[in-house]
Amino acid sequence: MVRSRAIDLVDKSLSRRKPPESQETSLLAVSLSSKVTGVARYLAARPSITGVSKYMDTMQTVSTVSKYLKKKDISSPVTSVSKYLLRQAVTARSTPVMTGVAKYAVKLKTEIVVKTTSVAGYIAKQEFEASRIKNLTGVAKYQAEKNLIARKNAAAAIIARYLEEETKQAKEKAEAVLASAAEETIIEQDNSALTGVEKYAQEQARIAGSKPPASSVAKYLAQRLIEERRRSPQSGVDKYVAKQQHSVKQKPVVSGVSKYVKSQTAMPQVSRRAISGVEKYLTKEAENTKSKPVESKVAKYLTKQTLMLADIKNSDIIVVNFEPGTTGLSRYLEKHSQTKSLEGEFIPAGQADAVTGVAKYLRNNAAVS
Repeated sequence: MVRSRAIDLVDKSLSRRKPPESQETSLLAVSLSSKVTGVARYLAARPSITGVSKYMDTMQTVSTVSKYLKKKDISSPVTSVSKYLLRQAVTARSTPVMTGVAKYAVKLKTEIVVKTTSVAGYIAKQEFEASRIKNLTGVAKYQAEKNLIARKNAAAAIIARYLEEETKQAKEKAEAVLASAAEETIIEQDNSALTGVEKYAQEQARIAGSKPPASSVAKYLAQRLIEERRRSPQSGVDKYVAKQQHSVKQKPVVSGVSKYVKSQTAMPQVSRRAISGVEKYLTKEAENTKSKPVESKVAKYLTKQTLMLADIKNSDIIVVNFEPGTTGLSRYLEKHSQTKSLEGEFIPAGQADAVTGVAKYLRNNAAVS
């Protein structure tokens, strides 16, 4: 900035002289090339560094992150352990996450299958039978214990027979070894003229003949071993499922009678008092009264009129002074009384009380009510 101002001052001082226009460019070039003023030399000798540039040069552009990292490096230098952990973290991030199925497959490949021997299987079976018997009661428990004792006796008999056969086979084997040793001495004396092939064939025949026959127990054990080898190894899930099935206890069967007794015991006991005959009769009468149909006003009126008519018939009252505007019943009674009075003269005796339609209607209504 200072330099630009100095150049402006030089230009102004040169422009004051105003040389001819034709020689202006040449003089300017000569003056710039040959004649250098003191200000220009001063500016050329002095580096053009401003105060702002000096300030910016002195200030180091260090961010807070770089300061933090520098401070951390000084306080805790990076060790081989931290480098190893950082490398392990990067490796763990880059490796893909294994699913549950993949982990299970790897576990099946690397799992060491422990084959259970026949003795271990027998012991496990016996323990299972003993635990099952504990859950039984009564006759079932007795029968299970009896069956278990019978199986134990049968197993003991098989083991004793097996040991006896093993002892017998060992004895026969020892006798066969002694006999073969005696035969070898005789054969060595006789086989001096045989070839190598004949000697080998004779030796193989002797070995095949010296083998004792396999017993039924040995055959059974060999067959079991072959089946166990052919059987696919049991996975951990299958073992767990089998163990859970063995550990499930048999639930006792609850009968209907026991359920009923239990429910009755749980119900609250209601105290019952004796009901007398009078209370029963009153209760029955109240129920009958409630069940009877309600008698209408017309039925009550007809009943009342029927009773009045019956009283009139019994008392032989003659109704007189008929007035117009009376009811049908009053007219009927008047007619009936007149008919009663004329009985014997114009009406045969006993026919005056003939039942009319009104009487029948009243009688039916009285019977219904």
